[in-house]
Amino acid sequence: MVHNAAAEGPFTKFITVNYNDAQTKQITIKGEVWKTPAVLRRKTKGLMI
Repeated sequence: MVHNAAAEGPFTKFITVNYNDAQTKQITIKGEVWKTPAVLRRKTKGLMI
């Protein structure tokens, strides 16, 4: 699964989990990415995570 959290706005991701050799289950993840506050951007500038 890939999600570009640099893109602001709502998102929906569908993930298919395979288990027990032949069974599958689909999981839905929904959320919203917000713009990072300017204060936090200054404090974490150059921080590698």
